Amino acid sequence: MLPDRPVCPRAGSVHPVDLGGRVVQLVHPGPAHTGHDLAVHVPDAGVLFAGDLLENGAPPSFGPDAYPRDWAAAVGLLLDVGTAPSAVATRVFVPGHGDPMTPDEAAAQHTDLLRIARAAGGSGAAVPDVPSANSLTG
Repeated sequence: MLPDRPVCPRAGSVHPVDLGGRVVQLVHPGPAHTGHDLAVHVPDAGVLFAGDLLENGAPPSFGPDAYPRDWAAAVGLLLDVGTAPSAVATRVFVPGHGDPMTPDEAAAQHTDLLRIARAAGGSGAAVPDVPSANSLTG
């Protein structure tokens, strides 16, 4: 059956999916890597699959459909989801590229994204040059 409505219609939406014995959450953190990013949170396991919202070992990839000014807020929401009282604290963030990340590594990338967003400035500013490495690579 084809979907007849968005799973997560607004930024910040969380949609539970019962997989038969385990409930996972689809999370729409808002525009970031693209305008339609989704993450998958496994609350009882303390794991969050972030896809390309996080990258380990490389700076974020800002393609033509990226939202560099909003990306930090999206990752901030994922960090918040991972600490929600109803969940086991997220211990592992699975990025789109690279090895799984600790919460501290995800938070460090969030800090990098905040710096990039500030450098991008207002809506008319170009995306700043992205550093060759972020705080996760040394």
